[in-house]
Amino acid sequence: MLRKSLISIFCLLNLFAVLWMNRPPAVDAALDERLAGLPTMRAFHIRYGFWLVSRWAHLAGLDNKWTMFSTLHRFDWWYVIKAKYPDGLEEVLPLPLQSPRTTLEHMFFDFKEAKLHLNMYLQPEWRKAYARYLCRWLIEHRGPPPPGVIVYELHWQNLYPRPQAAMLGTHREPQSRAQVLQIVECPEWRKKRPAS
Repeated sequence: MLRKSLISIFCLLNLFAVLWMNRPPAVDAALDERLAGLPTMRAFHIRYGFWLVSRWAHLAGLDNKWTMFSTLHRFDWWYVIKAKYPDGLEEVLPLPLQSPRTTLEHMFFDFKEAKLHLNMYLQPEWRKAYARYLCRWLIEHRGPPPPGVIVYELHWQNLYPRPQAAMLGTHREPQSRAQVLQIVECPEWRKKRPAS
């Protein structure tokens, strides 16, 4: 009986955590208004309880926001990550989102890469750290010579507004654009570069 009760409490906690993380802004406003009329310590304890639920939702991976009928982004983007060698040779690295993949890899493993790229989008230091990892990976798996730099190219395609997309039968412009977003020097190349 105790085991069933604990499982039920666990399920209810998770359900409440998901609902709490997806609450509309009006709930926050109403809650703040109600808590303002309570004694300070009682309001603190209630807020702390809600913080604990939010913390649990984050740790359990239940803090995703569900947004139906949201506005679309104005463009679709992706990275093309390349290694450039001292002799001028440039190669697109065989990474999950830019190389041929099996159906199994694409369906069950590559979703992490999209999240990695999203996290790096506004973080030049994170791109730099990942580039240095790629430098080490290339040396371990390919051997010398080490790449001179890792180049991040940002590619994007603009999305049509909904009426235009309906009229054209596609949501993306046919042409894509690109720009070099960041170039990271490989420390291994710097060590091996002859002094000038």
